[in-house]
Amino acid sequence: MMLHVLIVDDEWLDLEGLRDQIPRLLLPPMEIHTAESGIHALQVIQDVPVDILITDVNMPQLSGIDLAGIVKEKYPDAEILFVSGYDDFEYARQALALSAVWYLLKPVQDDELLTALLRAVNRLGAKGRGEESPAVQKSREELLTDQVCQYVFAHLSERITLADIAGELHYSANHLGKIVQEVLGMNFSAYLQKTRLSYAAHLLREKKQMGVGEIAHLTGYTSSDSFARVFRQEYGLTPREYRHGA
Repeated sequence: MMLHVLIVDDEWLDLEGLRDQIPRLLLPPMEIHTAESGIHALQVIQDVPVDILITDVNMPQLSGIDLAGIVKEKYPDAEILFVSGYDDFEYARQALALSAVWYLLKPVQDDELLTALLRAVNRLGAKGRGEESPAVQKSREELLTDQVCQYVFAHLSERITLADIAGELHYSANHLGKIVQEVLGMNFSAYLQKTRLSYAAHLLREKKQMGVGEIAHLTGYTSSDSFARVFRQEYGLTPREYRHGA
């Protein structure tokens, strides 16, 4: 079965870049369509049965959020991937309210795009087998947990508490913590530390010009010493040893 993917971005270079980034050999057969604006996309969807929409959030005349709403009305089973140059939690919350598969920040990383597309394909396949209906595409628990994850990514360099996130989402911290534990299989503190350290490891591998102290700060650690101690507990190497071995 051929999947139809529509990419929408008012920045031509970003539009072309996203199209070229899609790893077709790792995905089911798909035909990729593009549109240079939300308005142009409205014309495309009249002729193209969209399975996956990849759209920039912040576009003139018709935003990606509004476009996604229109696409979902016309094609209820369509999966949505949002792309944005803005690390904005409110955008992420609106995106997730539409049951979006992912909220990707520019510049989009290859592995993140592949992960998001695989998730979209899997959800489409589940619907085709009758495992999901539009009303239960995503449980409330999964939606809330995705919002927690998006908040963490958006505030990774800051002090983050579950109580802060619970306040943003209008939930009690205790109840939200139980949901996170159930969905992720770990408590919030463990998830937060794992996320900080995973991103730190990524920066150590890919950003050789960045100092360890700078990476510690970007991932929310108040000192290089505390960062190095926790990193070694997780990876068995100091940050510098990990970098040299990467």
